[in-house]
Amino acid sequence: MSTSWKYNCSGPSPEWIANSDITGTGVVFSYIITAGIVVVVLALYYFAAYDPSHDPFQGTKRNSAPRAFHPNPVDALILEDSRRIAMTCLGAFGCISINNTSFEEAFIRCIIAFSDMQLLTGYSLLISGFSQLRSGLQTFYWQVVIGLTWFSTITHLSCLTALRNHLYLHSSERTWRLAAMAILCVLLAIGLGFTANYDWVFFGGGDEPNYGDAAICYIRIRSPLGQAFYTMLFSVLLITFSFVVRIVKLYRFLSVDIFTRARSRVKHWTYTSLRIVHDWSDASAQPPSLKCMICYYPLLAAKLSADLLVDGWASVFMEATVAYSWGIYRLIATLQMTWKPTGFLNGSSDWTFGQVIAMLLLAGPLITIVESFQSDTGG
Repeated sequence: MSTSWKYNCSGPSPEWIANSDITGTGVVFSYIITAGIVVVVLALYYFAAYDPSHDPFQGTKRNSAPRAFHPNPVDALILEDSRRIAMTCLGAFGCISINNTSFEEAFIRCIIAFSDMQLLTGYSLLISGFSQLRSGLQTFYWQVVIGLTWFSTITHLSCLTALRNHLYLHSSERTWRLAAMAILCVLLAIGLGFTANYDWVFFGGGDEPNYGDAAICYIRIRSPLGQAFYTMLFSVLLITFSFVVRIVKLYRFLSVDIFTRARSRVKHWTYTSLRIVHDWSDASAQPPSLKCMICYYPLLAAKLSADLLVDGWASVFMEATVAYSWGIYRLIATLQMTWKPTGFLNGSSDWTFGQVIAMLLLAGPLITIVESFQSDTGG
């Protein structure tokens, strides 16, 4: 981005220029399609090769030895019927069995490569965005940069979940990936903090800053605190929670020895408590008593809802789906908040040098997929 604006927050706002390097049609589609390819690969791995009953903290040999690990019930339920149907269809077309080790290894190679791409994309976006702040990068474009980085970060976190067993067997790789991810999450949280007063995202105008103001002039949180602040706070907490969950999932002593056993104790305690309330309220009587409807039924519903929420969030399928959908929503919502030309799907987009390159580089993920599975079939 090149403008004549100098770092002077007391002066006029930067001149509005359609920044095709950030919101150009080719650039935006490149990020969306690349992340979409990652989600598709994760979904194919999930339905074709992922085994929810396999303990990710085992070695290369899969056995049925007793262990504290328990499969995610949401994943097990989703895969039970869908995989049977998929296997039947593939068998009808004469395809090889998809539930084998070599096929899974091809997926893992593919996911590792995509994980690296998403990590580098996140760093590239944030470093480029921070470097342009003193040049008058406007709050609208900063919001888009943060949205794209969020998109990339959450997708990368989903890749880490699919790589649990691989990273358990390669502890040094696990360490540097988590360290790199931690730095990226901190930078993203700082960038999100700059958007705490971007109420124009929700109302299209109003108090300062407006979408055309220089982002560097509004990096501090100011009163009054509006919807933008609470959205920012929720986003920071969500990215922090997502990263902490990945740390727990990638270390056996946290995932199995602490979390799983603690949850087992909590489930035992809630079951015992529900049994006591069940007997006290005479829940088996017909018609149900007033005590049953007021006490037992609400507690039972709360317990089942909590289990579904925890299991659903921990599901590999739900993680990838929610991450991509939320990223699309954040990005499109931001792009639709201004009537001024942005370079995305309007006449101001002239397919500049950067946009054409961004679209051509989409061949990279496709080549990665071909090479991963070609080495599998060729070996």
